[in-house]
Amino acid sequence: MGKIMNAIVNSCIQRKIITEDDAEWFRYGLEKRLLSIIMSIPFFAIAAALSNFWVASSFFFSFYFLRYRMSGYHAKSVLACTVASLSLEFLFFCIVYPLLNCFASGMIMIIVILLVVSLAPYNHPNMNFTDEELLACKKSSRTRLCLLVLIFFLALIHNWDWIVKGFALGCAMASL
Repeated sequence: MGKIMNAIVNSCIQRKIITEDDAEWFRYGLEKRLLSIIMSIPFFAIAAALSNFWVASSFFFSFYFLRYRMSGYHAKSVLACTVASLSLEFLFFCIVYPLLNCFASGMIMIIVILLVVSLAPYNHPNMNFTDEELLACKKSSRTRLCLLVLIFFLALIHNWDWIVKGFALGCAMASL
């Protein structure tokens, strides 16, 4: 994969899409997005096998929607990231998911709200956010959380358990 990334980065530099100074940052972002797409397929399949398609869908939507602006833990290698993500997914779907009801899901969302409001976004050393970027991510992560909480409570009112459970699990995993 390194050769492909180098070819893409070099092509972007030659076409003056990015500068040499931005090459490492661009490579990091490109690798992160490509790996996210590739890894989401088996992760979704596992979530669907351990719950159902609809819970897995709401889990993935809420996870990626919230995580996108919160940043969070970034493992030092793809293997470490995969192992940590798989471990968390199995923990949530094998242990937490069977115990979920409306009350437990609501309690999880309250904890998520407290974590996101007090800790997000995480300024990971690889990200090097400026103060302005951190402030923008903080505002965006809180706005996204508000939207997810609104949908969560509408789902609670309408007894759409698949959204309630998926959002509780997805938001919880995103907040770790």
